[in-house]
Amino acid sequence: MIRSSSSCPSAGALSSNTVQIGDKSVDLGKLEEASKQMEAAAKQIESGEAPEAVQPDVLKAYLPEGIAGYARTELTTGSGGAAGVAGSQAEGVYTKGDATIRLSVTDLGAAGALAGMASAFNMQSSSESNGKYEKIGKVDGRMTQESYDSATRHGQYSVLVGDRFMVAAEGDG
Repeated sequence: MIRSSSSCPSAGALSSNTVQIGDKSVDLGKLEEASKQMEAAAKQIESGEAPEAVQPDVLKAYLPEGIAGYARTELTTGSGGAAGVAGSQAEGVYTKGDATIRLSVTDLGAAGALAGMASAFNMQSSSESNGKYEKIGKVDGRMTQESYDSATRHGQYSVLVGDRFMVAAEGDG
């Protein structure tokens, strides 16, 4: 069933329209806002005024020396760009015995506006099968993705921060 609701906006405010399709809803106001952000990002890219990616060494500072008894054994950084869209990343690998955790912080730059569209669509999914699960949705208003396989003891979790930065953790054991 498709349902639509709207309220009369006050002067200067975006309307609050929601389209309901079954048990899913799309907030048209958020969709319009995300669309405007994408349009602004595209204009910045075309004009050469897109925001610079955060320097990889700045991102590296967010990766601790150790985590809960795991020692950092690797540290890598990088950056790049094409067609006016730049990004950067820092990644640390942490080990304790046979267990490994990989943490990364990625600046999506202007491409982060695309990620805002998923939030506007209130995207959510969940699946479970044979000791594995995967979830996509929001936690505290931020888009997240998580998965875990109990047979291989491999898990992943990522969160989009500020519609620009992806913080991710991946681990084995």
